[in-house]
Amino acid sequence: MQNPMQRWPAVKLWIENIKNSKSIFDAGRLVGIEFNGKIVNRVNIVANVIDKFEGENLTIITVDDSTGVIEIRDFEKDLKVDIGDVIVAIGLLKNYNEKIYIAKEIVKKVNPLWLIARKLELEKFFGLRPSFENETKNENKYENKKENENGSKLDEDFEHVVLEKIKAMAMENDAQEVDVEELYLQLDFPVQKIKETLEKLIDDAKIYEPRPGIIKLF
Repeated sequence: MQNPMQRWPAVKLWIENIKNSKSIFDAGRLVGIEFNGKIVNRVNIVANVIDKFEGENLTIITVDDSTGVIEIRDFEKDLKVDIGDVIVAIGLLKNYNEKIYIAKEIVKKVNPLWLIARKLELEKFFGLRPSFENETKNENKYENKKENENGSKLDEDFEHVVLEKIKAMAMENDAQEVDVEELYLQLDFPVQKIKETLEKLIDDAKIYEPRPGIIKLF
């Protein structure tokens, strides 16, 4: 059992991982969920806000990441998000009336492309998510082609976001140079995904690297 004085790490998961995992209780209190052989108590998710309730002492938002739906509860009533927003949320797993919810620690509105970035990140760590496995096995050639086209479209959208950010940053200095490390910080997406996109932009002759760690537009 983890020392109560230690802070649980916030594990990046899909909502269905939370809902489908075994709940671990101690003296009637939820300790966490069992996932990949470990107990997870604190989670980090990216999802769409699909509902919001504001009471006198409690605000509840319901979120959906396409794998499932879960509530995030805030007892401080400072959730500055609305229905339709995409958020990153960090919080503790709690249980009320046999229903798991997330007790809000951090909720931040983010660019919708975070959904794409998180999907790519979790598929890299865990493989294709469980609810897609049977669908993938039964796909015909048309469906495979459509999926590839959609994947290409998502990559193009992310590439556009990165390129527009580079243009904006380049305009901020006389040399029109962009520091790659600063780009990572400002985009706030997984570094590996940004690196891959920069390599693609260089191959496509849209940007170049005059010296290590610095990029410029052609």
